[in-house]
Order: sequence, then C-alpha cells, then structure tokens
Amino acid sequence: MRLSFAELMKHFRPNIDGPFAALIYEPLLMTVTDAIGLLTCWSLGKETVRDYVQRVGPDGVPPRAQAYAERFDDGPVFLVACTLDTLGRISPENYLNATGPDLVIIDGCHRSSALAIRELRDSKDDHPVFVFVGE
Repeated sequence: MRLSFAELMKHFRPNIDGPFAALIYEPLLMTVTDAIGLLTCWSLGKETVRDYVQRVGPDGVPPRAQAYAERFDDGPVFLVACTLDTLGRISPENYLNATGPDLVIIDGCHRSSALAIRELRDSKDDHPVFVFVGE
C-alpha cells in the first residue's frame, strides 16, 4: 500500500515538507529494536538512533525527547524515513554524496530517541513501529 504525501498527511502529521511532498510513502512495520537501529537525520545519516543516544547520553538529546522517554505511552509509534539514495537526490545540500539503501529517520527523531533512552534504561518496549518510507 503506497501513499502519496497528501494521503500520509490525512493520517499522520509529519513535520516535513518541500521536496518530501513529492515522494510516495510505503509503510513498513518494525520492532522497536529495529527502528532505533535506523540512521537519524540528527547526525545527517551518519549514526543510528541508538548510537547517537549512546554517544550524547540521555541528557544530551533535546528536552522533548527526554520528556517522551519519561512518559512514553503504549501504542504505535509513527516515523518517516528515506533511503540515503533518496536524501542524496532531494537534499544534496545536507546529504552530499549520500548513497545506499539504509533508512534515515527524517521525522520522528524525538520519538525514536526516547525509545533508545528507554532501551539504555533497560525498559522493555514492544510498541509496533510504523515507518513510512519515502521514495
């Protein structure tokens, strides 16, 4: 099931626009463990969410992510991602020479970082994670 950006916006309000509005989004279902193993746009696709949080520490992530980690609700988590190939094509100013099929979270870094913080604290989260992959 592929969704246009307009269809995606009916169900979920990602904080993205511009060239991302021209993409088509394919939903994937992931585990928390797999999702925090994706790359984060906070590092411009150079680190996974897990590695980023381990490097900066729970207190080094933005306060909103820390707050999410403290009060993470049960239920699904929604993220938006693109491959490095896609980001290199639509955002070369940020992803110059980026290539490959690895997914980079472009919306949901606070939520995914909160899950990584919770993993560091030995919380056992089993939320379904829906990742909408823009192509």
